[in-house]
Amino acid sequence: MDIVVGLCITFISLLFCVFKGIFVGYPLLLGFCIFVYISCKRGFAIKDLMKMAFDEGKQSFIVLEIFVLIGMITSVWMASGTVPSIIYYALKYINLNYFVVYAFIITCIVAFLLGTSLGTVSTIGIALILIAKSGGMNVNLVAGAILSGAYFGDRCS
Repeated sequence: MDIVVGLCITFISLLFCVFKGIFVGYPLLLGFCIFVYISCKRGFAIKDLMKMAFDEGKQSFIVLEIFVLIGMITSVWMASGTVPSIIYYALKYINLNYFVVYAFIITCIVAFLLGTSLGTVSTIGIALILIAKSGGMNVNLVAGAILSGAYFGDRCS
């Protein structure tokens, strides 16, 4: 029961911070402290808990490295004019009546080639959403096609 209460407190504090615009590191630190307390109460030594947290935390650095690389790809593509040129040529050559299908297929191919759905959405997805907005299309429908295509292509890679 104490784990459920700890999860609820952490979740509510995360929601509160997200809605109030507060840094989410604070509720995550609070949740960590709550679960350390629960674990100590169940008989784990604080030294063992800190060692487990440190060892498992080191494994998450690969995820952070991937996020940094995706951010670099996105910023380089934006700075070099790749995304604006994609938007220009797409508006020039793509039939907007079939744009949702095109968005799905394009994100499938890019996600398959890159091997990352997050990288696909943050690079090509931005361009496709901007094309949809400038074409007066339903952005929610296009966003669904982008996410579906990126996930499908990522799973196929």
